[in-house]
Amino acid sequence: FFLLFILRLNDITKNFTVKLFIITSYIMLITVVIVTEMQVHIVLIPVFTILLFMIPAFIKVKVIDENKDLKINN
Repeated sequence: FFLLFILRLNDITKNFTVKLFIITSYIMLITVVIVTEMQVHIVLIPVFTILLFMIPAFIKVKVIDENKDLKINN
């Protein structure tokens, strides 16, 4: 599951700092989930899968916006 997530990141964004930030934030989220009760964990699994697809799409949009801004400045 986690390897698939990292591969997905590589496909969508080539920005290393963005990748690093997302991976660290995901590790933090996963540790929080593991610390909480297992019942809560079962409920959160679908939420994590939704986030998995939402976050890269959101970042792709942000990266495109930044590129537009750079072109305008130049």
